[in-house]
Amino acid sequence: MQYQVQMSTRMLAIAGLCVFLLCVLLFLLGIELGKRFAETDVAAPYAVPMAAPTAPAAPAVPTAPAAPTFAAPSVTAPSVTAPSVTAPSVAGPSVSAPAVSKP
Repeated sequence: MQYQVQMSTRMLAIAGLCVFLLCVLLFLLGIELGKRFAETDVAAPYAVPMAAPTAPAAPAVPTAPAAPTFAAPSVTAPSVTAPSVTAPSVAGPSVSAPAVSKP
């Protein structure tokens, strides 16, 4: 026995509409995910200031050439302050231990 699948024009239209709407929703989801990933990539938690290069001053009197020195650029770390954390206050009855006397 063979079973033949027959779809009416109404069923074909509904199936086509569902496929189209699924593609639109997937496209919009891709745009939203792209925005979210772009926000995390571009926004840095802090910016590190770079020191501007300075040219060395020319000596007034010519001297013998010195050995080359390689100095690391001066970079300052950003100041980060930790949030202040305080212990929660617990209100309750005060309990004191009885005094113990030694004989």
